[in-house]
Amino acid sequence: KVLRPTDDVRGVVDEVYRSQQAGEFSAKRFALLFTPGDYSGVTVPVGYYTSVIGVGRTPSEVRIGGVASRNAADGHATSNFWRSVEGLTMTSPDVTWAVSQASPMRRVVIDGSLHLSDHGGWSSGGFIADMVLRGMLDMGTQQQWFFRNSRLHGRMNCPAGWNYVFAGVEGLDAPRCRAGTPKKVLVVPAAPRIAEKPFLAQDVAGNESSWAIYVPPLLFSTDSLPLAGLGFVAKASAELQRRLDLSRDVFVARPGMSADQINDGIRGKAGLLVPPGIYYLDGPIRIASPDFVVLGIGYPTLVPKTTTPALMVDDAAGGVRVAGLLLEAADDRAEQGDVSRERQREQAAPPLLLWGGRRREKAAPAGAGGVASDLFARVGAFSYRGCKRTSAESMVEINSDGVTIDNAWLWHADHDDCGRSSDRCFSGHGLVVNGDNVTSYGLSAEHAVGGDIVQWNGEHGETYFYQCELPYHEAAFGASGYAGYAVSPSVRFHTAKGLGIYIIGEMQVKAAMSASPLLDLENLVTVVIGGHTEQFQHAACVRWHGGGGEHCFAQEHCDPMRCVVAALDTASLQGPPVPPLPLGANAPPSRKQVALPPALGPAPEASGGGAVPKP
Repeated sequence: KVLRPTDDVRGVVDEVYRSQQAGEFSAKRFALLFTPGDYSGVTVPVGYYTSVIGVGRTPSEVRIGGVASRNAADGHATSNFWRSVEGLTMTSPDVTWAVSQASPMRRVVIDGSLHLSDHGGWSSGGFIADMVLRGMLDMGTQQQWFFRNSRLHGRMNCPAGWNYVFAGVEGLDAPRCRAGTPKKVLVVPAAPRIAEKPFLAQDVAGNESSWAIYVPPLLFSTDSLPLAGLGFVAKASAELQRRLDLSRDVFVARPGMSADQINDGIRGKAGLLVPPGIYYLDGPIRIASPDFVVLGIGYPTLVPKTTTPALMVDDAAGGVRVAGLLLEAADDRAEQGDVSRERQREQAAPPLLLWGGRRREKAAPAGAGGVASDLFARVGAFSYRGCKRTSAESMVEINSDGVTIDNAWLWHADHDDCGRSSDRCFSGHGLVVNGDNVTSYGLSAEHAVGGDIVQWNGEHGETYFYQCELPYHEAAFGASGYAGYAVSPSVRFHTAKGLGIYIIGEMQVKAAMSASPLLDLENLVTVVIGGHTEQFQHAACVRWHGGGGEHCFAQEHCDPMRCVVAALDTASLQGPPVPPLPLGANAPPSRKQVALPPALGPAPEASGGGAVPKP
C-alpha cells in the first residue's frame, strides 16, 4: 500500500494491524510504503508480515510519529516475528519495538527513546543496523540483540540480557550495559565487510516522480567511512553505488507467476522486485547475472512445489544482492504417515537457498561474493498449506566465496497452528557454509533436527553474533552428538564472536559447539531454561583433522541459568600437526581486493557430530 500525507493514513494502518495483530501464521502480507512527507501525527502499530518502509532516499525525507510493536495476547513478545521498519525519521519521544527474530529495524533516525520490550514482557530479538538514536536505549527484557553501524546519543538501560553484540557502534555505554552479568556485552570496533540492504525509493523532482531500487556499495572496515550505513542516513546519494530504475531495469513479480515466468521476466534486467504475497514455485528462481538484485518487500514468501530450491544463485553471478525474502520448505517427499528420520533425510528437499554450485572445480570469478540481507527461512506445518509435513536438507547452503549474511533467521518451527505437526517435519541443518571468506552478522538458526544446526566447512569464516535454541522437541538430537554451531576440523581459520546457544527443558547435549583447534572464539554463552547448566556437558569440543582426537572445554562463569566462556585456550593442546594449506589457497583476504581468494584443494571434511546445543 502506497501512502501519501493527504491519505487517510491512520485508517489504513489500523485496518492492516487489525488483520495482522494475531496473524502469526496468516497467509496475508503487507508493505506500507510511506512516500516523502510529514506524518508526525501518526504512530503505526505493526503486526505480523508487515513492513513499514519510508521510500525517500534518506530517512529525513519521511517523518513519522513512530512505530509500535507491543506484547502479544500472552503478555510477552517472544513470538513477535516477521515485522520490520526502515527508512524513517521517528519524532515521538518514545518508540516501543518489542520484537523477537526476523524483525529488523534499518536506516532509521529516532529523535526520542527506543524501548525494546513492553512492560516487562519477555522478548528475544533482535537486529538493528544504521540507526541514529538521540534518546535512551532501553534494552528491557531482551535476551540477546545485535547492533551494527549505529550512533547512540543517550544513556542506556540494560536490566537483563545474556548476549549483546555491538559492531561499529558509536556512543555505546558498554560499562553500564555490562553491569552485573559477565561478558554480556561484546564490542566489535567495526564491521569488517558490509553492504547495507538495497532499498526502494520514490524520487521526486517538481511534479514528476519515479521509482527506483538503490544499491549501497560494499564497504570494508578500512574504508574512510567510519560507520558504513550512516552515510545513508545523512546523505542523499554520495555513497550510493547504483540506481536501478523500476520501469526500465527491474522486473516486478506478482503472486501466481510461475518460476519460468519470473525467470523469463528477469532476463536482461538488473533486478527483481518481489511484492507481498505467497509465491508457489514449480522450479527455482535462478540468478545468473553478476550484480543482480533481488529485493522483497512485505515478507514475500517463496514456496517450492517441487524438489528444487526456491532460489539459486549461480557460481558466475558475483556481487548478487538478495534481500527481504521468507523462504518456506516444500512438502515432504517421504510418505505423510509415520516414517523414520533416516527415511526423511533420504527424501528431504534440497536447500531453500542454494548460493553457488556444489562442484567447485574452478577458481571463483573476479567479483565473486554477494550479500544476503534480512533473509528468513522456515520448515514447518501450517494451516494455510493444509498442515502438510515439509522438509529441507538445509535451509540455506552457501558454496560461493565471499558471501556476506546480514541478518538471518533460519527456523524449524517449534510451534504452529497445526497441533505441533511441525515436530514431524525434517530439517537437516539451518545453515551450511562451504564457501571461503563468508561473513555473517546477526545470524539466528533454531531447532533443526537432523544435524549440526550451523555446519561451517569453508575457510576464513567470520560470525558476529549467533543465536540458537536447540530442538527441545527432538529427544535424539543430544544423543546423536550434534552441535548448535560446528566448524569442520579441517578448517584452519575461523572467527566466532558473541555466540549464544540455549536449551529449553530436559535435553542433554555433549557440547554447545564443535570446532577446529584453530578457532578464534570470543564469548560463547550457554543458557538452560527450566533445567540446569550441567545439561551442557561441555561448552565446546575441538577435534583434529584426520581423526587426531578431541579435547572438550568446561563451561565457565556459571550462574543458575547461564554460563560463558570468554575464549578457548587451544594453544597448549597437543594434537597432530595441522596440514599446510595448498600453495596459494585461502590466504587471509585483503579487505580491499576485488577478486576473493579461490577455493583450491580437496573438499572440506563435513563436521558430522561431536557437540550439541544452540540458543
